Amino acid sequence: MFGKLICSLLLSLCFLSANAQQNAAKLRSAVGQLISKNLQNDKIKDSTAVYATALLVDVDIVKGKQLLKYEFNNYEFQRFFSGLSALEKLDYSSLLKKQKSGKFIYQIYITVTNSTYNPAVIDIETAEQAVVKLLAQATGERESLGSLMIKLDKKVYH
Repeated sequence: MFGKLICSLLLSLCFLSANAQQNAAKLRSAVGQLISKNLQNDKIKDSTAVYATALLVDVDIVKGKQLLKYEFNNYEFQRFFSGLSALEKLDYSSLLKKQKSGKFIYQIYITVTNSTYNPAVIDIETAEQAVVKLLAQATGERESLGSLMIKLDKKVYH
């Protein structure tokens, strides 16, 4: 009887842990989709380039309410995105793990290819790999929400 109770408790804990991990994965995916969906391609200059930034997200639970502050580590990137206020509607509790606050980072890399202007200035594939390697460990005290590589093709097809 006691053995069955312990077994039942262990199974419940395993289920809760698996459920929390699944919720965290869904949250990370939702953040990536939100960023990708709200990129304003027309705001990015038609010039072969590689851009890298990080979205910094601070979450605090105050009186049972989730308060969210987010910003880019490079203010210039704010103009590339719209509609990111929807980040505030996501539930970050699966990442907080019963803590009252958390600091997160989401790394974003944008490569622009087939530009009308200076189309062959850099080897874009090499640049992508270099940027990812360079910034992969730059999370500091923040927990990673993931990263997103966005490729923009500026070529006009007829």
